[in-house]
Amino acid sequence: FSPVIMTPVVCVVGLGLFQIGFPQVGKCVEIGLPMLILAIVVQQYAPLYFRHIHERTTFLFERYSLLLCIGIVWAFAAILTAAGAYNHVSLKTQQHCRTDKSFLISSAPWIKISYPFHWGPPIFTAGHSFGMMGAVLVSSFEVKD
Repeated sequence: FSPVIMTPVVCVVGLGLFQIGFPQVGKCVEIGLPMLILAIVVQQYAPLYFRHIHERTTFLFERYSLLLCIGIVWAFAAILTAAGAYNHVSLKTQQHCRTDKSFLISSAPWIKISYPFHWGPPIFTAGHSFGMMGAVLVSSFEVKD
């Protein structure tokens, strides 16, 4: 996709989720700050560093950098939890930082079969329709043969 299409999409999605995600960084600085720094480094600098090794590595870092960072920081948080780094801190900090207090892995539904209209029937409004028509119009002007 071209930058004219992706920039508004990233801005709308990113700014919409900013108020949800960014305050979470401050709730557990030991995990949030390394995640933020690692995400920036892996997305911006790792493709440039590994470009000389093989061209496909840049594709992997560009596409899967956030997934890679989540795995690395989750392992880091598990190591901190197992080492006892959060044993003598407040209960609120333990709730946000420890990996064994949230029970995310054990309570996650690993296989879930979805069914149609899970959240109700679709609702079409004029604003959404005109927005999609505008996106189609803009993308039709950008088609390169």
